[in-house]
Amino acid sequence: MLYWRKDGEEVDEGVEHGEVLPNPDGTFQKSVDLNVSSVRPEDWRTCECVFGISGLKEAKVFVLDPKLIRTNWGKTEDEDG
Repeated sequence: MLYWRKDGEEVDEGVEHGEVLPNPDGTFQKSVDLNVSSVRPEDWRTCECVFGISGLKEAKVFVLDPKLIRTNWGKTEDEDG
């Protein structure tokens, strides 16, 4: 499972589910992108990416943090300064 949630509720608006892609070593990758422009900056701390697979006792939860955002378009604002 891989999804975004806000205030504890799963989010569908502004979310794009990517394909499951195989890696050469037999593992795979999947993406679920959140359009951050759909979230007010003051609400970012209430958004979380939730990841879980069989074998994990609990899902891993990552809070939306501008310092961790990476794009294909270059540096984020926090990396410039």
